[in-house]
Amino acid sequence: MGYRARMFAAWMLAGALLAGSSSAQALDEVRAALVVRPDDVELRRTALRLAFAHKRWSDVLAWTDGRSRFRGERARALFFLARYREALELLDAADDEEAFLVLDALEALGELERHDRVLAEVRARLGAADARVAAAEGRVALREGRFQEACERFGSALASDPWCLAAHFGLGRARLGAGDVPGARVALEEHRRLVPLFDELDFAQRGVELDPAHGPNHAKVGDVERAIGRLPLAHAAYLRALEHSTGAERVPVVLRLARFLEEDVGDSDAAVGLLGAELQADFEPRLAVRRGDVLARAERLEEALAAYRAVLRQRPDDAAVLRRIAELEAR
Repeated sequence: MGYRARMFAAWMLAGALLAGSSSAQALDEVRAALVVRPDDVELRRTALRLAFAHKRWSDVLAWTDGRSRFRGERARALFFLARYREALELLDAADDEEAFLVLDALEALGELERHDRVLAEVRARLGAADARVAAAEGRVALREGRFQEACERFGSALASDPWCLAAHFGLGRARLGAGDVPGARVALEEHRRLVPLFDELDFAQRGVELDPAHGPNHAKVGDVERAIGRLPLAHAAYLRALEHSTGAERVPVVLRLARFLEEDVGDSDAAVGLLGAELQADFEPRLAVRRGDVLARAERLEEALAAYRAVLRQRPDDAAVLRRIAELEAR
């Protein structure tokens, strides 16, 4: 297989991997492509995204060895492998993102005085209201047994970012130390709910990075953001999904956005409008049925009946639609 064919195969398999196909096969193809053209920066970047998406830290190390361009990727892989001393040699505490990996690494190594010096520098740079700063200060108070202060700092973090995982977990431990067992349980249960969702979000975002023009990738991000509870981010992701969706892949995206508008935003009119606009462009029975359902729940019964009857003109024996019509006529 020539270079171009190998590179194309690597890109295609990268997308397939993120859709759930064989990790080993995709990564083998990427390795083969890198052997043929090791200096192809974009191919190597794609390989690293694949490795990060599936937490293949050994691959990240192999593909970044001796390459300063990918210092950050190598540093994070070393951190996730708990090779903190090596990670600290590459991480930059002056970088607002990497600084918090530096803090975590120093804490894990027990270098608490250096940790607190770096934290003071980060606090001066980002401010005490920054959720990550507040959570880090909460951990300092927690380890020193100042439980009420820890609760306050973790609470401050959650006021800035209600989905801060470290703050939920820390607040649970701090409340437990302060004797508030029910409050600790609430915080820890929310942490337990969010952890797998953020793992899903990271995976979905890798898919968008690999193929930003693929509508279903954006829709998956929207689904996870919706489950997390970050509704503005979910809405934006669904709109991007709609922008990039064509043909058969468009229908499920429209259905998900309509459900979001009705159930989460509470705007049935917007959902009906979205579905109606799509039906004008191309009549799709699933969209018409959903439009009828939204209208029925909004007590717009005549319009709902008209939507269902439009479906019957294409599928006269559709039992589910006939049942819906009978129920509405009985009302």
